[in-house]
Amino acid sequence: MSCRNETLRRVLATAVGLLALGAVAAAPAGAAKVTAKADPEAITFKRGSVAIKGTLTADPGVSAAGRTLKLYERPYPYKRSEQIAVTTTGADGSYSFDGVKPAMNSNYKVAINDPDLAARSKSELVVVFAQGEIKVRATRSRKVVSSFSLAYSPKLKTDLAGREVLWYFNKIGKPRFTVADRTRSKQPRKGLLTGKSSFPAPPGEYRFRVTYCLDVPNDRDIGIGPPGAPRNCPNSFPAAASRTLRDVGAGTAAVAAGSVR
Repeated sequence: MSCRNETLRRVLATAVGLLALGAVAAAPAGAAKVTAKADPEAITFKRGSVAIKGTLTADPGVSAAGRTLKLYERPYPYKRSEQIAVTTTGADGSYSFDGVKPAMNSNYKVAINDPDLAARSKSELVVVFAQGEIKVRATRSRKVVSSFSLAYSPKLKTDLAGREVLWYFNKIGKPRFTVADRTRSKQPRKGLLTGKSSFPAPPGEYRFRVTYCLDVPNDRDIGIGPPGAPRNCPNSFPAAASRTLRDVGAGTAAVAAGSVR
């Protein structure tokens, strides 16, 4: 009886040892991974392009060279993903998808699903800013007349019409931009937002600058501009910060200059 017990103990010990070896051997199977990084991380609508770059790391004993990778794009509002490109890794497993041109904020993933190698990258967000223009002039009747336009993808369904627009005025040399007018935005067609302003110029002769901010009072992703960025327009801000003011979450606010005589 004791002999049988000893034999049983040896069988069980061998089985446990095999299970342990199996667990150790299975771990490297999850070592494969692929990284993805956008360069640059933000572009202006219809200006420039992005490269999605990274490296494929294979499981031990498996080559990462010459592998076919697929690029998937999930544009705002991030409901549907679509394969948009294919590329091959280099000898060191590196790769690059060049010339990627998102029309709105989009997430990108890179994946491989070969029989001996499977991996998927983390999601990489590329931010798209609207293409903006601002014009300003001083009239003979001493009024400052300004206008702006923002162009973005007509496929973007975010409604930006009727939003409050704050117009800021700064005498060059003075320390701050302050609110000089408040109007409402207009959307003459899909993918185009406009605004106009006219206000009396302060007395004197001087050069000045005008900029604006479209008030979108929340921090959600609206398809253009960085998600989570504060969108409430301030009543004033330092003149040195004018080029970092976000309009419609859509890019660095343009600043136009003029003169009053």
